[in-house]
Amino acid sequence: MEEANIATETTGLEIPVFTAEDGVEYTLGGSPTDAWYGSALTPFDGSRAHERQFFIDLNRVEKNAPNNLGMGMDCWACEASPIPGAGGVWANGVYGYWVNAALGLFDFSYATGSYLDNAVLPSMLALGGKVDPTLSYKLVSAVNGHILETADAAFFEPSKHSDPLRTGFDTGVTSLHQQWQILAQSGDAEVNNAVYPTPMDHLGDGYFQIINMDQKHGVHVLDANGDTTPGSLVSGNIQTAQATAIMETNASQEWDIITAGNCGDIPANCKTPPLTANGDYYMIVNKASGLVLSAVEKGGEIVIEQQTPAAASNGDWMVPANKGQLWQIFPVHITAERYVAIR
Repeated sequence: MEEANIATETTGLEIPVFTAEDGVEYTLGGSPTDAWYGSALTPFDGSRAHERQFFIDLNRVEKNAPNNLGMGMDCWACEASPIPGAGGVWANGVYGYWVNAALGLFDFSYATGSYLDNAVLPSMLALGGKVDPTLSYKLVSAVNGHILETADAAFFEPSKHSDPLRTGFDTGVTSLHQQWQILAQSGDAEVNNAVYPTPMDHLGDGYFQIINMDQKHGVHVLDANGDTTPGSLVSGNIQTAQATAIMETNASQEWDIITAGNCGDIPANCKTPPLTANGDYYMIVNKASGLVLSAVEKGGEIVIEQQTPAAASNGDWMVPANKGQLWQIFPVHITAERYVAIR
């Protein structure tokens, strides 16, 4: 519906479109509610994952607006977060938007001593350009500053369905085998078949396929190979289910992307502060195993494997056990074809 309205305005009226007061609840409370992403339904079906998917979908609609007339968006009470104990004009609810914290981008778990208080929610990934389905990305390891890539496959192996992974130099010109697309599994409003008041059937399952952009020999994705053992290798395997699929999906090929290094805004409440490193880092956790993507030095080489984090996700962030579990995510701006040297 939003896409159709924007198309009408940008093609018929030929005017730029900016959408305002966008948002859905990630938990109970707040207003307005949303009938499409679950927060207005009974039983309640809102979640952190649905809030994130809403912004992913809206961002794609804006970017695909005809004639490049999508100007962007703002959201309803994005900054909202209760301030317990505040008095005067800052007391809860005086300005109205404070009571809409369920639609915000910050966790409002404001119970006394809560280390989740005001932590950034996963939806910020969608607004921060880290899971944009229209972009490709490079994944930078905190271990050596190199980027995740598929290893060289012999030119005479066009039917090869599995590639080992490694890290390579980031030259600024990113080859296709170093680029990754991040697509929400089962998350694409374009292919929704449900009819209101039934919730959309492509709200996503809270995980992503991470797809390599070198696709001359088929679509390959990050895959834990069905292994749930710490230290098991991660490969680039042939995709077994499309990203839009809602049935017969492969949990081993699905990953969540979770903030690392965020401990809320009250350091004294952080019982186990995450490992720190320069820059904004994320952890990439497999749906099937609960283990995280890790770059590990073995025998002078970097091996990509699954490892156990120091602590599982609390909904807002994960605590890494070492730097090998930390990744930065940057959009690719300059691309190149992949060439394998033959001696």
